[in-house]
Amino acid sequence: MKKIILFALLIAFICYKKKQNVDKKFDSDFDSSQLATSKQGGLSSNTYKISGAIKLFQYNNSKTLSFKGFNCESGPTFNVYLSTSSLNTDFKELRDLKALFGNFYYTFNNIINTDIYNYVLIYCKQCSVLLGKTKLN
Repeated sequence: MKKIILFALLIAFICYKKKQNVDKKFDSDFDSSQLATSKQGGLSSNTYKISGAIKLFQYNNSKTLSFKGFNCESGPTFNVYLSTSSLNTDFKELRDLKALFGNFYYTFNNIINTDIYNYVLIYCKQCSVLLGKTKLN
């Protein structure tokens, strides 16, 4: 019984630590030296402190969304979406936001048409709040 309790505590601790890592800087640069930028934009918001440059690269059968100099106020879990507009009405969720500041990227397949889904949204599902957005041109 003690082993089961210790194992459960260990798993809970690992999950808690993994969740806490989102508050740290994430420096994972995408090597784009051999690729041309397909589209780009800069994050902005009227109500929330958020900034950073976003570039879209396309190669082979995948696309990469690169975040450079990203900076965002802390809060609950944030998500990254590609959308057809600056509103979150028709969108594709990429995944949770990797970090609150730093350089990072998301790679996804070519199934998402970035000519149509050409807005990047940073959204808080828990609070139903749009934190920042940019149109990729």
